[in-house]
Amino acid sequence: MLMSLIGRPCDADGNDLPDGSPPVHDAQQPTDDYFPFGSRCEFELADFLYRKEQMSATKIDELMDIWAAFQQDDEGEPDPPFADAKNMYETIDQMELGDVPWQAFSVKFNGDVPEDAPGWMMASYDVWYRDPLMVIEGQLGNPDFNNEMDFAPKQVFSRDGN
Repeated sequence: MLMSLIGRPCDADGNDLPDGSPPVHDAQQPTDDYFPFGSRCEFELADFLYRKEQMSATKIDELMDIWAAFQQDDEGEPDPPFADAKNMYETIDQMELGDVPWQAFSVKFNGDVPEDAPGWMMASYDVWYRDPLMVIEGQLGNPDFNNEMDFAPKQVFSRDGN
């Protein structure tokens, strides 16, 4: 949705829209491109299983087997959205995430360690990250977000006015 400089929804020419107007989207932006997924359904299923539910691979495999069995009873040829968890993970991995490289460093507790120290005090941990500046530059330069960002300053208040 486009926003005017004062943060109100506006049309492509910057004219304020009436309160409650639906969002105005760029008509040239495809709304059915879910690559590398075959459809919106596949995308939403993968998002639900992987990100929202964080379902284990074993349970994803079982779900796809059940899905295939239902289809086989109806149509003869099973065709679930994904063959199994591995197939879903491979599809997710095909998503273009930009070219910001992963970096890592190790951290370890460096204080005084008592004799009966818990395991975490002795262990070393790898911290993986992407350069935040490069990530933001990639987001701001991504044409997919064209006309989708609101740069107008705004204040947000809680119910008690804070």
